[in-house]
Amino acid sequence: MNDGRVVAPVMVRRELERWVDASFRIGAWLDANALLFRDLDHDKELAAAKRVVNAFPAYGSSQNYLGDLEVISLALAADLTVLSLETRAPQHSPKRPKIPNVCAHFGVPCVNLAGFLRAEGFTGEGQPRP
Repeated sequence: MNDGRVVAPVMVRRELERWVDASFRIGAWLDANALLFRDLDHDKELAAAKRVVNAFPAYGSSQNYLGDLEVISLALAADLTVLSLETRAPQHSPKRPKIPNVCAHFGVPCVNLAGFLRAEGFTGEGQPRP
């Protein structure tokens, strides 16, 4: 996160802020990692969001999907890999899209937490490999 290789849209921050009252650690983490979050304000990112909504209209029909939409759009526009805790659905539902399925549709790499840690070289001791 410090070197800018891990980013997230502001909507993800807003979703996490809902949990601040439940855990003081979330608020402290959000403050300490403020540079992680950025707005979707570039034409490329907005065009990517339009492509996603056109292919998966559920993303344009509910506030609940805004964070997912912004994550996928940012990755699509900036050639990034998505980190998601969701698992790919064998029977993809356009009414309830799953991030890994949508990423696959657009050719956006998507990994789970274990895949991310492996790619970053973390060992079982919690430290990255040299």
